[in-house]
Amino acid sequence: CMDCCSLVGQLMIASGMVRPVREVRLSPIPRRVLDYLRSDASKSRRQQDIRRDLGLRHPTACWALLMLRRDGLVQIEGGKMKNPRYFLYRAA
Repeated sequence: CMDCCSLVGQLMIASGMVRPVREVRLSPIPRRVLDYLRSDASKSRRQQDIRRDLGLRHPTACWALLMLRRDGLVQIEGGKMKNPRYFLYRAA
């Protein structure tokens, strides 16, 4: 394990040789969404399906999916469509 606070560690991170390890802490709602998507990892789901099955409001589901995408825990399929409501989400 490399010490990211050492000079050598910082130089390696800056040069792109290694990436810093970032601990992902999820809030309860994104955790529920991720668990739901992982329940059947072979199946992609639309935001509407996630909202309906988990009983979430639209803004809450959007926020949770955005957080999961940011952390690389969810993959998007159908990315050519401009409107996110038509994206298909799958656990990474």
